[in-house]
Order: sequence, then C-alpha cells, then structure tokens
Amino acid sequence: MDDGGLAMKTVKCQSLSDAIERLQKYVDEVWHSSPRFTEADRRKWFKAVPEDSYGEEKYRVELWVLEGSPVKQIVIINHLMKEICCHDGTLHKEIRFVWDVYDEERYGSFRRGRAARVGRGASCE
Repeated sequence: MDDGGLAMKTVKCQSLSDAIERLQKYVDEVWHSSPRFTEADRRKWFKAVPEDSYGEEKYRVELWVLEGSPVKQIVIINHLMKEICCHDGTLHKEIRFVWDVYDEERYGSFRRGRAARVGRGASCE
C-alpha cells in the first residue's frame, strides 16, 4: 500500500536515555540546524510529568512540547510501551523511538498492543 511517503520512521534504541538523546538530535536537526541559531536561541522543552499511574514509575506517561508559536514538536513518552512518539505541530506522527525492544521474531516488527499479542495482521498505530 502506498502511503505517499508519509510512513512514520521507527528508530530502535538501547535505553530510554539513548532514545531521548536521539530524539534531541532529531529535533536539533529539524529546528536548530540553521547557522543563525546559537545555543542561547535553542527552543526549550515544556514538560508535563504527572504522578505515576498506580504509584509505579513504569506506568509513567510524559508530554513534552517544544516551545514556539505555533507549537513545533509534541512528544509523548510512554514508559510502559517503551516508546517515544514525536509529532509535528499538526499532530502528524513523524518518528518513533523505541527502546529495550522485546523479541521481534515472536511479536513482529515493533508491533504493539493487542494485535501484537495475538499475532494478528497490522500494527495498532
């Protein structure tokens, strides 16, 4: 099926810190690569990190927004699913960073959710 070149790229990472590092490199390339940007001009992340669901850190979900008007990037970090989804300002998914990926042979190529567990067709994205 032709997606018109709009398929979301998935980047496999070793850990959460590696995924965040790669996310920052991606954002720097998109928003801070112009020679006119200095370190002082770098946009900052606004971060919302609510209390952990069920009192456990593994259930944490974070929302990060890159400052700017209009909004430049929206990022959702899902600790349980071990993925970072990076959206542009119009909420189109651009890129996903996953870490500590489980057995690809058993679950398929980065499939998540019920479809992955029961081995059914398409990804749940």
